[in-house]
Amino acid sequence: MRRKKEESYDWRLIKNSQKVFTEDQIFSGENSTVSIQFSNGLILLMDQNSLVKITSLDAMSLLQGKLTTIFDKETQLSIDVAGEIIVLKNTNGRAQAELEIIDSKASLKNISGELEVKRDNSLPTQNPVEETTTSSSNAIEDGKAKTISAPSFKDLNLKD
Repeated sequence: MRRKKEESYDWRLIKNSQKVFTEDQIFSGENSTVSIQFSNGLILLMDQNSLVKITSLDAMSLLQGKLTTIFDKETQLSIDVAGEIIVLKNTNGRAQAELEIIDSKASLKNISGELEVKRDNSLPTQNPVEETTTSSSNAIEDGKAKTISAPSFKDLNLKD
């Protein structure tokens, strides 16, 4: 896992349970996944070779790859996927959705539960900056991520 802060040009290795902040970009490398747990209960599971920019607690951009969202309580999330804003709102229990960029287009699949989905032209009002926590994982079983160590990123030729 690597993180790039907004004001930086360098990608840095991020460790399990390290905090990430708004405007950070998170990249999962080859053969690895990343789990991000937000303070509002939302969980993001990034597939291998995925890139996400955290805009706020309720808004982000999927810049590359595949992302699974897990909602455990009433939560709304706006995601920019390939230039298309998708707003997911959970109003009833646990729900999961998968978003992916395929051929430069947004793909959305509901995995479980009920989600309100709408396409929007503008991001919602952003919440104040709040911290999130990450962990790397190699599998999802019953919606829970198993934590393992992040693999090396020798293929990226990026600074640590």
